[in-house]
Amino acid sequence: MWAFAYKMLGAMPTGTNAMLYSLNAMTSYGHTDIELQSQWQLMGSLEALDGWILFGLTTAFMFNVIQTIWSQHTRSK
Repeated sequence: MWAFAYKMLGAMPTGTNAMLYSLNAMTSYGHTDIELQSQWQLMGSLEALDGWILFGLTTAFMFNVIQTIWSQHTRSK
C-alpha cells in the first residue's frame, strides 16, 4: 500500500524502487541506498513508525492467542 502511494505520488520513479524502499522502511532493514526526495522523507518516517506499530500489534495479538489457547488447554485437564 505504501509502495503504491509512493509510485502514484511520483515519490519513486518505478514500482520496483517503491516496493523495495517500502519494505526497507517498514522493516527497518536498510539494505539499499534508495532514498526519498526531501519533500517525501517525512512520509518515509511515518511508514517506519507504522512498521513499529504493526510489530507491536502483531506481538500483542500473538501473545493473546497463545494465552487463550494455553488457558483453555489447562482448564480441560
